[in-house]
Amino acid sequence: MWNEINTDEDIAYLMDTYGGFHETCIVSLNYISGNYMKKGKNGNIAIAMDENINHCIMLTVDSEWRGRIELMFNGVKKFSCQCFEDCYMNYILLAYLKFHDNLRGKADDRLIVWANDEDFDLLSLKGSYIIADSLKWRYSEYD
Repeated sequence: MWNEINTDEDIAYLMDTYGGFHETCIVSLNYISGNYMKKGKNGNIAIAMDENINHCIMLTVDSEWRGRIELMFNGVKKFSCQCFEDCYMNYILLAYLKFHDNLRGKADDRLIVWANDEDFDLLSLKGSYIIADSLKWRYSEYD
């Protein structure tokens, strides 16, 4: 069952339930663009996209203490998954998760921001982060 994040209370519940992502790691990140190749009437192949394009990211995170969860971000606007050096483990001490308004110059444009660092700076955009329209999450099973 998916748990939707619609309010600050929903964020607080996820952060409390999952321990603020304390001592977790990113297992996988799957990006779905909504784009594909399509054969046109003249036989040429061209890029196409769904009418209701919805860039999505499924992020899987493991915790020794809290288990595995999947985070589904819909309407992804911007993201980055960075490892800073060879053999670097994408280890999370505490995560950042907040709603932000007016990031794209629209007063009614509320986006959700997740980052792998509780001190995430929205101006510098360093580290691993996802900015999207919406987020839902669920517990998952280990492989």
